[in-house]
Formats: sequence, structure tokens, C-alpha cells
Amino acid sequence: MARQPRFTLPGISQHVIQRGNNREPCFYTEDDYRRYHSDLAEAAKLNNAMIHTYANSTLKCNSWVDAKEYLIGCLKSQAFSGAVV
Repeated sequence: MARQPRFTLPGISQHVIQRGNNREPCFYTEDDYRRYHSDLAEAAKLNNAMIHTYANSTLKCNSWVDAKEYLIGCLKSQAFSGAVV
């Protein structure tokens, strides 16, 4: 069953967590981290969102994000679209 949509108030920061499938790593090399950061910045720019801060480990990514509208799901899917499979 899919998770219920996140309740979003425009302009209010949200803590966004992304994890690998089945506890698999999200990142394997430094290049994976760089690619993710680049893709996340591009997705934020395209969706008029602001990434305040982020912290990444091998298994997950944490971000504080402000979006003008409901775009958190878009940011997550766009940022991970080029990630390691």
C-alpha cells in the first residue's frame, strides 16, 4: 500500500528522508554523492524550491526543503532518477 501524500504548506520547511530499497546503499562512490547533489540542485531549481541543508550517509539522504507548492515528491524522484541502480 502506498504512503499517504505528505501534508504541505507552501513556504514551510520539511524534513525529507530518502532511503535505498531494501536497505541497500544509495551511494557506492564519491561520484555517486556528487551526481546526487548535482541532480538535487537541478531539481530544486526547476521546481522553484530551496534546499536549506542536507546530510548524506551511504544508506540515506536527509534534506530540509522549502517548496512553493507540493513538489517534495518531484524533487525526490528527479534527484534519484540518475542514482545508482
